[in-house]
Amino acid sequence: MKKTITTTYTDSEFRQLIREELKAVLNNEVDAIAVSNEEGYINMDQAVEYLKLQKSTLYNKVHKKDIPFHKSGKRVLFKKSELASWLIDQEKNSFELNEKEFKKEAVLLLSERKNHDKINAKKKFQTELDEIKELEKRLNELRNKPNI
Repeated sequence: MKKTITTTYTDSEFRQLIREELKAVLNNEVDAIAVSNEEGYINMDQAVEYLKLQKSTLYNKVHKKDIPFHKSGKRVLFKKSELASWLIDQEKNSFELNEKEFKKEAVLLLSERKNHDKINAKKKFQTELDEIKELEKRLNELRNKPNI
């Protein structure tokens, strides 16, 4: 539900009010830009370009505090040096995960190979056992066969 407030300003009072608001906004922007430039900060758009991420992805990482950032009023700022360190950490973590995944895959493949070898050994043993039983059967038949 919208509320409407009606007030009366003279033309000069209204202009003065707008000037003061614009001045406050511009001062905040100038201060933020000055801080940004002095300390090596970059804004959200510059960080998106630097990190090669979607803006929504970067906002999500800021919201989850997964990435180093600083606030200046309502503005989210980043130090390029901190982003560079963060990128290096991400690469290390990615490599470590890939290495762990590789090791898991290797263990799984070796396990499957051992199981395959066991199955083949069982099949070979069963085949040999069947051959022995067949030979015993023939031997018994020969023993029980009368001599002519």
